Amino acid sequence: MSKILGGYGKRVNVIGSYYLISSIVNNRRKFQDFTNVEFYNLLVQILCFIFEKSLRRKHCFKENIKSFVEEINILAYKKSLTNEQLDELTMFVIKNLTNKGKTFSFEYYDNEKNDITNGYIKIVEDTDVVVNKENRITYSLTPEGYRLLLSTKEIDELYQIKISQILAQIRLQNDDYAGAKEDIYDIINNLEVQYQKIDGFMKIIRNNIFHVSEVKYSDIIDQTLNVLLEEMDKYEELRGTTLLKIKDKEDYLGDLEKNMEEKAKLLRNQLIQLKDLIIGINLAKTANSDLISRVQSFREEYSDILEKLLRTPILKKFNFKEEILNKLEENSDFLLPLRDLYTPLFKTSLPNIFSINIPYLEQTPLKKETNKEDIVQDTDDFTIVLNEEKEKRIQDCQNYYYSFVNILLNYASLNENFTLKEFLNYLLKNDTSSYIEITRDAELMRNVVMFFACQRDCIKVYKIIDMLHEITFAVDIEFVFESIVGKLYKDEHNYIRRIESLISEKIIDDEMIINTEINIEEMTATKLELTNVKFKFTDL
Repeated sequence: MSKILGGYGKRVNVIGSYYLISSIVNNRRKFQDFTNVEFYNLLVQILCFIFEKSLRRKHCFKENIKSFVEEINILAYKKSLTNEQLDELTMFVIKNLTNKGKTFSFEYYDNEKNDITNGYIKIVEDTDVVVNKENRITYSLTPEGYRLLLSTKEIDELYQIKISQILAQIRLQNDDYAGAKEDIYDIINNLEVQYQKIDGFMKIIRNNIFHVSEVKYSDIIDQTLNVLLEEMDKYEELRGTTLLKIKDKEDYLGDLEKNMEEKAKLLRNQLIQLKDLIIGINLAKTANSDLISRVQSFREEYSDILEKLLRTPILKKFNFKEEILNKLEENSDFLLPLRDLYTPLFKTSLPNIFSINIPYLEQTPLKKETNKEDIVQDTDDFTIVLNEEKEKRIQDCQNYYYSFVNILLNYASLNENFTLKEFLNYLLKNDTSSYIEITRDAELMRNVVMFFACQRDCIKVYKIIDMLHEITFAVDIEFVFESIVGKLYKDEHNYIRRIESLISEKIIDDEMIINTEINIEEMTATKLELTNVKFKFTDL
């Protein structure tokens, strides 16, 4: 029971917030033109509006909420509301979402205390501000309000970094130092995820040089850098606020009389929490700075790759219709140079793959042994280096990748939705030889798992198969999923032809340690820590 209900208290904020909204909807006696579902949606949409204002640190006055309600009503609900009714509806919503300025009490069973206890919830709070020498009331989300909205809105890691920083600032102002520390470490975790994604994107670009989408990767670089630069000053601001809190607490502690031991004990605990928060802020700032450096390195390497791409001949399978027939139909003069250009193509020593951008005589047929002495070095363009050990390593890597994906797809044909942990446990119990095969190289296994863990977009397998007749993928020691799909398709793998798409994503805070490189004779193995990954396959 303790395992099932462990941490339930942390969920109470969101559960109680939903209950508060449901109570407003179900107990209302006014605005019956709205169905319960419509009114529920309206309340959440208003919270989203306040959410956006809060994130931008802008004031949200009653008239702003009224304008939003009027606009969303015209777009979605189309209720006939006069200006007075809009005023009344706006005040009703504000009054209930702020719970008339009181904290909402929500009863629940606390497993740790083994008793019924109360959770105290406030979604929206009002604050008195002075604008143009006039006293105004502005509305903003509380930390509970943020948590509620984050459970209903998909937020990526970059956005989460900004939100966690704002939440930490709010918690610090409300003397919730433990909560602020938790938000700061959320930032550190999201920065680490972003760092891994940047490395993952870099690997994809290196391995899929002919699939680089300039807009996509440029957007990732610019968006990431902009957010990180914006947040650097805010860490310093948060650090300054925390240091002021520490100084105030220390001064107050020094002035306390000796008989106020309980108060002194509380202050000392708060000082410990504040100093832990300072450590967390420094770590977050360092992680942010490291990620900025990584993104800038990414930008430089990305530019170099794009520049090389412009000078690199693109390998294609020779397409007679595209290269000859279509051109003949467009212009009959194309016949004139055909004999000199294409007669060599029909020699028996034709390479398996023909590059249209390299003269025929400079190409080497596949599987033909090349004498090192026959290679002409051209230092201006390319330097060709034959390294038998490297070629053997590349072949070993490709064989491993092929085996891993082949075994993974065999399991996926039985279970369309599963996790990496479930997959490995199944092999360990039912197919030991396959388990030993995919765990025989710890480094390569980590490469494959990190590839799937860092995938942000859905992988359209059927599109990869459609491109196989036009594109040849580079073979290297790195894991190139498209290349393995091509080999499986060529080998007529049963399931690969039925897959439409594949979605894989890292499961946050779910790590595992497994045995790899198992040597049964010597009874040895290498421990490997991996993140768990969720897979979802969709059939055609």
